[in-house]
Amino acid sequence: VVYFEAPYASQARAVVIAPQTDGPSASFFAAALAGLTTSPVLQPATLSSLFTLWDGASSLPVTHLVATAGKGGDVAAGVVSSARKTLGVLGSVVPSAHAFVSRAAQAVLLGEAIGLSTKVRDDYEGAPVRSLQTVSRAVSLSANQTVTLTSRSGQIPVTVASQFPGPVNVVLQVSSSELTFPAGNRFPLRLTTRVHLEPVQVSTLTSGLTTMNVALLAPGSSGWVLGTKRLSIRSTAISAEAIGLSVGALLVLAAWWARSYARHRRREAAQRATRLGADPPPVA
Repeated sequence: VVYFEAPYASQARAVVIAPQTDGPSASFFAAALAGLTTSPVLQPATLSSLFTLWDGASSLPVTHLVATAGKGGDVAAGVVSSARKTLGVLGSVVPSAHAFVSRAAQAVLLGEAIGLSTKVRDDYEGAPVRSLQTVSRAVSLSANQTVTLTSRSGQIPVTVASQFPGPVNVVLQVSSSELTFPAGNRFPLRLTTRVHLEPVQVSTLTSGLTTMNVALLAPGSSGWVLGTKRLSIRSTAISAEAIGLSVGALLVLAAWWARSYARHRRREAAQRATRLGADPPPVA
């Protein structure tokens, strides 16, 4: 509440302390201190350093920490933690200074308030997921469904389109069980234009029809998928092994034809000699 009264205040405006007697339990303090280290609007300070954060021109209101219980009173730590992780993913995809991220961050802060119902809290904490889904709908893969390669290696053009009103950071990942990727299979991209063309270097292991899976991921190791597409790769190249086998087969066939033709000629010569009464030539 204090934060949203003046979100961009340059100095401390309140002090939060715990009661000296009958205070909260050790587990409550552990959760509170953990929150202090991760909250973007709270700053932990010692008593001596507090006076360097406050100019003394105005009084600092004091708020006591009280462990409240009851329906809707306890902040669901798991929900908040999950929302903050998703918020971090959103910040890696969209620059954190963007208002799109700021709105989601404020919703997460509101969801940490005590006294909210489960439905209201889940709605606030679900803001980062909904924001990522909006980004997912704004970016798309529009590569050709079928690509033909006339050699053992080549480039597959993959087009990434973005309708998001601002830069978007993604990772283009390709995979296939029948293709290799000499330049790697992960390509960090910063989408600043409507259409981005990314050539992917590939090498085929066999000729024929193969598939290549393309995915747009959020940066980092979150595993958040923004979009997928499957491409068909048709390779018309002939491998050196196939060429060798074909040449060998032709040589064997040519030798068989030559030998058959020679035997046929010798038989004809023997038949002519028999008709003329001469000794026939030997037949192999």
